[in-house]
Amino acid sequence: MKVQIHTDGSYDVLGTHFQLTGCYPAMNGRALHCVRTDVGSNAITYHLGQGTVMLRFESDAAERLCVLCKAEGLSGIHSLSPLAGAKAEKAEQVFVQGFGMEGPSGVYAIGDAAPASHGLTALSAGEHTLLAYAEDHTRFHLCLESDPDFSAAFVLEGAAGADVKKYADAGLTIASYDYDPDDHYSKLGAEMQRYLADQCSREELAKSIETYWATVTPVEH
Repeated sequence: MKVQIHTDGSYDVLGTHFQLTGCYPAMNGRALHCVRTDVGSNAITYHLGQGTVMLRFESDAAERLCVLCKAEGLSGIHSLSPLAGAKAEKAEQVFVQGFGMEGPSGVYAIGDAAPASHGLTALSAGEHTLLAYAEDHTRFHLCLESDPDFSAAFVLEGAAGADVKKYADAGLTIASYDYDPDDHYSKLGAEMQRYLADQCSREELAKSIETYWATVTPVEH
């Protein structure tokens, strides 16, 4: 698997069975807006109004590609995607690992509306599968597998930590609400799981929540 880098800062991931064309990084769900882009043989640096995002590509003969992502001088980042907006060539289906309330996990035909995923994403064509996952908050992997093991994360998150620390050090944070009863998560969490599994209706879930809060007293922890 190899990468073809274009002068505008976009890039293509070219493999034997899959191709991802028009790839471009995104921040907080939106494509980067650069004032300048520096392109090398295996790296791209995106210069923003404040700060930079750098991608470096490493590949091997085993159809694996590692994208190393580094962001500097940025603030207010909730998510950073080194690969976004790509067109999947030769793929037939896409698997997404749903996250929270964004939607269930599942396999979708290419072109169908699939839920957003902050977990594992995989493309399939016949017996071949292209996995996309993050090893940590720096390394993002694409690899071709014939018998994939689904376990990973997809969108790189947590880059806002420096901003939180700055406000905490200055004493400008507000203490979080901590009056929930100790059994709050176990009881209402179980009711939410029943609802997500279609074992109760929306109205029944609402009634369970109302009944719970009518029978408990918030206590400061």
